[in-house]
Amino acid sequence: MLVTGKAVFVTGGSRGLGLEIARAHLRRGDRVALLARQREGLEAAARSLGSDAEGRIALYVADVRDESAVRDAIGAFARETGTIERVYANAGAVESGIATAAFDRRVFETNVYGVINAVEGWLATSPRAGSNIGIIASFSAFRGLPHIPAYGASKAAVVLYAESLRGRLRPSGLGVTTAFLGYLDSKLASSNKPSIFVTPCATAARVVVEAVDRGATSVAYPPLVRAAVFATRCLPDAVYDRLVSLRYKKQAKPKGS
Repeated sequence: MLVTGKAVFVTGGSRGLGLEIARAHLRRGDRVALLARQREGLEAAARSLGSDAEGRIALYVADVRDESAVRDAIGAFARETGTIERVYANAGAVESGIATAAFDRRVFETNVYGVINAVEGWLATSPRAGSNIGIIASFSAFRGLPHIPAYGASKAAVVLYAESLRGRLRPSGLGVTTAFLGYLDSKLASSNKPSIFVTPCATAARVVVEAVDRGATSVAYPPLVRAAVFATRCLPDAVYDRLVSLRYKKQAKPKGS
């Protein structure tokens, strides 16, 4: 086992991608803090990590939209460990349902302010040079989808925020990695996608952790989804709009009609 002994803070760490990122770091000998809204979910996550988590995991209950609560949690972990060398701004939300959704402010605030609060809370601890933050974005940032307007808009905002942040932090020797991911086998993602487009959370976690380790400015995974998304960016707006309207009109149609 590779022992690095880093202090790692993960928002949205009780399940899915965040939990697998924590698992990857624990296997390397790191100390990990998980932040999520529900104590029960965090405790279940800690149990699922088994012996890998023994004595090296801290749990913090907070909503990532609550700036002071997030700052307090990150500050407490930094005081305990001396410094935080890795942060993963992973907590996220997406609209529910298949039919075209109204704009969900909770989704937007969770995805945008959740990232900002994690970043600013971490920077307030004066992390040392060589430390990095991984910001979880999505391919949905590149093209609007009718049924998830708040999710797509929030991820687009996060991408530009991360890009701006890189320039701000570079002089201090701090790194920012933006991870563009497709559908994951998590509760956050829809379960009706073809398996060829769905990535196991453990695989995505490995890709993200490796990218943050090497200080990459961005990583996009999986390649098939990346290719498909970038192909749609080449389509004229009229063609793209027609395609997505047909797709989501069909999905929203009641069964038996």
